[in-house]
Amino acid sequence: MRIVSLLPSATEIVAALGLGDHLVAVSHECDHPPALVDGRPRITSGMDLEGYDPAAIDAAVVDAVEAGDALYRIDGDRLVELAPDLIITQGICDVCAIDDAEVGRTLRMLPDVLPGVATITLSGNTWEGILDDIVAVGAATDRAGHATAIVELLGNRWNAIEPISPRRRVLVLEWPEPMFSAGHWVPQQVEVAGGIEVIGRPGERSRRIAFDEIENLRADVVVMAACGYGAVANRGFAEALPIDFHDAELWAVDANSYFSRPGPRIVDGAEILRSILGGEPVADTAAERIA
Repeated sequence: MRIVSLLPSATEIVAALGLGDHLVAVSHECDHPPALVDGRPRITSGMDLEGYDPAAIDAAVVDAVEAGDALYRIDGDRLVELAPDLIITQGICDVCAIDDAEVGRTLRMLPDVLPGVATITLSGNTWEGILDDIVAVGAATDRAGHATAIVELLGNRWNAIEPISPRRRVLVLEWPEPMFSAGHWVPQQVEVAGGIEVIGRPGERSRRIAFDEIENLRADVVVMAACGYGAVANRGFAEALPIDFHDAELWAVDANSYFSRPGPRIVDGAEILRSILGGEPVADTAAERIA
């Protein structure tokens, strides 16, 4: 089977299922596992936002959406050359990665050259939905048994996380300027670790929040987890926030690896949050407390 993955979490799921040798192309955002994605053809491209700060990125994306411009493109000619049997895309967020609508438009233009290609759309927006997506990819690739074993392993790790007591009030920020709350599966990561997410709700989209709203929440822990960024960048974003968090702990995390992607490493993110809330050591590459 020849597989094209159009989003990072799908690539990680394909790798977990032992299908790395079947992966013929990935998206321009795929970076894990490095040994698998390095050297693979990049089948997509996105807006050139190099050097933009978070506010400028938000403005550029809003302008593009309002104008009806595509945020991502598929290299149709390269896709034909690769002749995939399966394309994996997503239906959660049209800002974060290429979506199934763009895949559909591309395939409608190529009916004669890719007549037998199958597509699968991952749409899990909760912890349970992520597990369902792993099962779906396993079913589509004749790896149903592998998928079941992975889901069981991840579930056991998730259930083994012992939440702190008493619970602490937590605010996870998914974007720094304008500020966005965290949504989808992140509130469940907070909950299983022993926190109470003060804004986000499981399965719901993130939303823009105002400074005065945050100040009135009185969170015990504030976590900067800007979508797509690692701990170093998120530290810079957190330090630049013009807001008084009173006595709250302020943390920066590697959101790109452990919070933004609906894949296997979501469990790692929950374990990292448990360490943060419990005052336990955390690797600087994964999370860093800001004095």
